[in-house]
Amino acid sequence: MTSAPTTARAPRLPSLTGLRWIAALLVFGFHAGTMRIIAEPELKTVMDKTFSLGLSGVEFFFVLSGFVLVWSYRDGEPGRRFLRRRLAKIYPNHVVTFVAALAVAAWFADPVLPWAAIGNLFLVQAWIPLNGYFYSVNNVSWSLSCELAFYLCLPLVVPWLRRGRTGVLRAVLVAAPLLILALWPGQHLVPEEQRWWFTQIFPVTRSLEFWMGAAAAELMRRHRWRGPGLPVASLLFVATWVVAALWIRAEFWAALLAVAYVLVIAAAAEADVRGRWTPWRSRAMVWLGEVSFAFYLVHVLVMVTVLRLTGDWGTGLPGWRGPLAVLGFLLLNLALAAALHRWVELPMMRRLGPSRRPRTGPAAVAPAPAVPAPRSHPSSTPGGVGRIEPSALFSGRGDTPQGGARRRDPAVICTRAQGRPRTRPRRPGDAARSSPATVSREVPTMSQTVLRHFLTEVPEAAAIWSTLTVLALALLAVLVARPEREPAEPAPEPVDADAVHRADLARYADEVAVAAAGAAQTARRRRERWLVAQDEAERAWAAYDEADAAARRLALAAALPTPRTPHTPTEYAARERWLRHAAMTAYWRGDLTARQLADVLAGRNGWDPRRHPAEQEAVLAGTIRDGRRARWEAAAARERLAWRDAELAADAARTLTVEAYAAATALRPVPAPRASAVTRVPVAAARWRPARIG
Repeated sequence: MTSAPTTARAPRLPSLTGLRWIAALLVFGFHAGTMRIIAEPELKTVMDKTFSLGLSGVEFFFVLSGFVLVWSYRDGEPGRRFLRRRLAKIYPNHVVTFVAALAVAAWFADPVLPWAAIGNLFLVQAWIPLNGYFYSVNNVSWSLSCELAFYLCLPLVVPWLRRGRTGVLRAVLVAAPLLILALWPGQHLVPEEQRWWFTQIFPVTRSLEFWMGAAAAELMRRHRWRGPGLPVASLLFVATWVVAALWIRAEFWAALLAVAYVLVIAAAAEADVRGRWTPWRSRAMVWLGEVSFAFYLVHVLVMVTVLRLTGDWGTGLPGWRGPLAVLGFLLLNLALAAALHRWVELPMMRRLGPSRRPRTGPAAVAPAPAVPAPRSHPSSTPGGVGRIEPSALFSGRGDTPQGGARRRDPAVICTRAQGRPRTRPRRPGDAARSSPATVSREVPTMSQTVLRHFLTEVPEAAAIWSTLTVLALALLAVLVARPEREPAEPAPEPVDADAVHRADLARYADEVAVAAAGAAQTARRRRERWLVAQDEAERAWAAYDEADAAARRLALAAALPTPRTPHTPTEYAARERWLRHAAMTAYWRGDLTARQLADVLAGRNGWDPRRHPAEQEAVLAGTIRDGRRARWEAAAARERLAWRDAELAADAARTLTVEAYAAATALRPVPAPRASAVTRVPVAAARWRPARIG
């Protein structure tokens, strides 16, 4: 008789299912803002500020996908079975929305590239770096192309994850955000027209987020995850969102939000495993999370189709009609997503997915799962099927949830292959081994348990700490027992005041000479900086002069009437494409900042993609001129500051040079005065004369 192999299932994570709806809602809000459904400026500003980072919801999906798939991956499952189950999940909805998008394109007579449609159908469009390919047909399906690439790689990577060291997994969590951040300078290695594809679409670069989630899930399975709880993680996420939207440059958004998403996902998963309450695991949130995949696939197609049918595409709805239209689109997409989930996704998963009935085969021992399996209690549920105690999933060894010393009867062996306990016959020696006297002798005291755990579980640590303690005590004993010797006072030497003075003077002269040399080098370096700043100011002035001439020329040309073109959705789409291309070109050239580019793409701060390209070119030229003027003014200010620093350094160098010369002169020995030649004149002998009397 053969038994089916056992497969331990990881606990379900309903909170992560609820969080999927939040990510889908962020993507919906971002697309609703970029479609300019709301025409009222104040309301549109609120919409843009709220969902300015909503596109990162796709990043959340990638991180969540890596986490959930590694968490629920069944060890020993064939890769074909895993791929079949994942394709049954995503491909039917993709085919339905693909056909719907082609029908909409045929209704509006939109051109469709045949090879682009074929690539979209087989979910390989994200690998094609050509305009019109990765955003073809149903443009949001590019993320499914990335997901399919992740599915193909996961069965090959999971065995490595299971065997990998904990330090390597933590290194992945640290290195992935840094690599995401490095994509922005690295994009200059690819052609300019492919940089957006390289940073936002390419499956290899987007896989960094997927592997972050996979590493976090494996750490969670091993009970090695160290992160904040759900309340703290949620606060960190909200703070990161607000700070990134208001003050941080766009190049840092993806890396920061990837870290925030990993913290929130891991915290929610840990709360589910421990059985704690979360706002995302309610029945309504779980249902919304289940239909979020279908909602994501239909929301852009539905909104664009309805706006084009009503003639409001690109014009927006005035007043409160705009917010009401957004709310209506939300409900309409949710209803269509529920229908797609109910009548397409679920039936096709049952029909196309692998059978869940366990196949019979030779008896095999299932590997021990990383997450502790539930222990069966005959009195817990009908039929003797045990339930998972949340606390047992993070406890130590033993039968109690906290790894206590209570023992099971060795006669009872619980098998979970069929979900019910099974007992084996008692052997002759079982009664003696499980007698009360023996059991009472085996129960240790608390101190014995702690000592045995310390000596048996961590022998290396015990040996190391014991050795260090013995060495420290021996060193301390040597230092205490060694007698202190008072050093003998040296005999005072005679002091030569003149020699001491000359030694001080020589030291001062050397120090001043070194300072003078350093000051001279600093003066030369600052002069070079001033010359470089002067050249930069001249180049900035030349660039500003060129931009000013172009802006004046376009302003004069704007006085002429613009050519009349039909105001059709196709014309508006062409104008929007021209504006985006011109803005991206100016951004890569350095004439627009990241915030200005975001304003152009979102239609904020006076940017209107519906205007004629001649008017858009004039506005863009004026913006470029203002930016170049600001850069020239900044360069001129830097040039003045560099000139002042160079003058101060030159003055300091001159002063120190004079001081060094004076010190060197004072150090020179004073020459002794020469003896003058004295002519000796012979003196005649004085003659004696008598004193005068009277």
